[in-house]
Amino acid sequence: MNDVGPEHFRTTAGGFCVRVMGAYGSEGVWTAEGQEALVEDLPIDRALADRLADWQEAFDSVDDQIDDGDIPAEIAATAWAALAEEGLLIARSIKRALPEWTVLYVDPALALEEGAEAAAAEIDASEVARGV
Repeated sequence: MNDVGPEHFRTTAGGFCVRVMGAYGSEGVWTAEGQEALVEDLPIDRALADRLADWQEAFDSVDDQIDDGDIPAEIAATAWAALAEEGLLIARSIKRALPEWTVLYVDPALALEEGAEAAAAEIDASEVARGV
């Protein structure tokens, strides 16, 4: 169990920010500064945390299948589109659960395109609006 809690997501301005971004081997959540974080540090319910974990696991699986040449390009494109849609829905659910937080979302295809060398904070993210 991690004892950092939500303070890990506190910004230099004093608010809280979480970046939802699939990245191979991660938990899919990052600080505003681009530091990898743990889902358990987010003050969200278990069902939403499990949904986020399932999404990240699916990201890893699709990435593995592409790397191994197990799926054709058109199926990979469909898989990325589905992951992008589910990721945005998850980010919106996090925003509803944490309305005072800034919630940023990065499309999985964009994160993959930027590559492992890119720092999470450097990848373009869209802020998830309230009430969406």
